[in-house]
Amino acid sequence: MPYWGPWLHAQGQNPLAIGILTAAVQFSKVLAPNLWGWLAHFWGSRRIVPWAALIAAAGFLALWLAHGNFLALLLITLTFSFFWAATLPLVDATTMDWAQRRGTAYGRIRLWGSLGFIALSLGMGGLIARWGLTVFLPGIAIFLVGAWWASRYLPYSAL
Repeated sequence: MPYWGPWLHAQGQNPLAIGILTAAVQFSKVLAPNLWGWLAHFWGSRRIVPWAALIAAAGFLALWLAHGNFLALLLITLTFSFFWAATLPLVDATTMDWAQRRGTAYGRIRLWGSLGFIALSLGMGGLIARWGLTVFLPGIAIFLVGAWWASRYLPYSAL
């Protein structure tokens, strides 16, 4: 989310608030994967990833309701990022498992994820340059809903 800071600034947040909200996302990336990995051990990724992706998308959509209120932005950001942090490592683990079972190199698959991020970032930049930051929330929301949809069809292991 390279446009997170500018969007927060457009919502009237000062540099300290932007720093705290950005740190909240990073905090979730440190804490949440450990909990989600532990839960996936018992429940399996198949049960967790689609629900976490759906809740992350809904949490992100809730940013429309914050109207620049810092506390609302913080709570929504923590919710969104906590559930989104569940999806990334579990999808990577699912991909590694699938690649190993098929005898495919994980690095080549992961390369496409990195290229996709670059393409989406550049595309979002182009949209923002043309229409302004008003496209940020809908653009990311469309991506997150798409990620939820795709998560329902991942080749989860039977284990």
